[in-house]
Amino acid sequence: MPERGARTTRARLCGVIALLSLVAASAASAAGAATFSVRPGHYSAADPATKAYFKRQVGRGGSFSDDVVVSNGAAAPLTLYVYPVDGLTGQTSGSVYANRGRPRRKAGAWIHTSVSRITIPAHATAAVHFTAVVPAKAVPGDHLAGIAFQDAHVITSKGKFRVRQILREVVGVLIRVPGPARARLRLGPMGLRTIPGTPYGSVVVGIANVGRLLCKPSLSITLTSSGRRMHLTRRLDTVLPGDRIAYPLILRHALEPSTYVIHGAASCAASKTTKSTRVVLGARLVGTADKQPPTAVAAPVTGHSSSTPWGAIGLVGLGALGAGIGLGWFLRPRRPAS
Repeated sequence: MPERGARTTRARLCGVIALLSLVAASAASAAGAATFSVRPGHYSAADPATKAYFKRQVGRGGSFSDDVVVSNGAAAPLTLYVYPVDGLTGQTSGSVYANRGRPRRKAGAWIHTSVSRITIPAHATAAVHFTAVVPAKAVPGDHLAGIAFQDAHVITSKGKFRVRQILREVVGVLIRVPGPARARLRLGPMGLRTIPGTPYGSVVVGIANVGRLLCKPSLSITLTSSGRRMHLTRRLDTVLPGDRIAYPLILRHALEPSTYVIHGAASCAASKTTKSTRVVLGARLVGTADKQPPTAVAAPVTGHSSSTPWGAIGLVGLGALGAGIGLGWFLRPRRPAS
């Protein structure tokens, strides 16, 4: 029965997400959203991943050039902004890309595109040339950048709520600089708290990759209190070198107020790390398998604070190294006509 309740909860959450996606898609379709795609101009038959994103090994001071193929599937000309961006680790792991206008402090600064704006005729394809130049002082290891293509036409829907849509696609550029490098995991602060915007509790675990190679960690958490023991495991997506996140493991079963010992273990390739901490929980946390979760959202309760926003956790981008689609949605009440 608890498993059935968990499935029901997950189904409801998925239904809400699907409904939001359907509403957004309908609004975009009604407003005449552009349709376009991007892909690497060349790929290696021996590595299928290169059909989705660029993967190159380039030494310090070296460079390489290639093209991004952009296809316009719309029945009208399409104007796109073209700009390089840094690769980042998403809030729940996985590769994502920085927004337009954000300073490039990582590998995004290595990328130089031949144009900053391009107009593609209806049902046509164009190639955008770029060059990646690796600095002479670049550290060995993995470096992720992206080349973004953003629709210059911002679409705003009509209705009670106005939906402002910004459509962009990003093709990843993963460069490995030869030399000694490996992934190195570290666990940071761990706490118990309700995920903002939901009634559900979670174990929030700080995890960092202080090494030089990207990795997909396996995370294991054990909670003990007054003879009770709870074990949670999760396989995370990509954590890039130099990045750190606060990852939430959502509880399946409720936790009552008590003092808990949280023991965490993370592993990736040859890197393993553990950490334990004691947390005093002052209010009950609800799990997804509980039959009747409360309607009110409890305030965070934890022995450690975190500034990471976890609202709408199910809608956080699940990143990938390959071509990524970014939609910026801004909802505001429509003012009545005067």
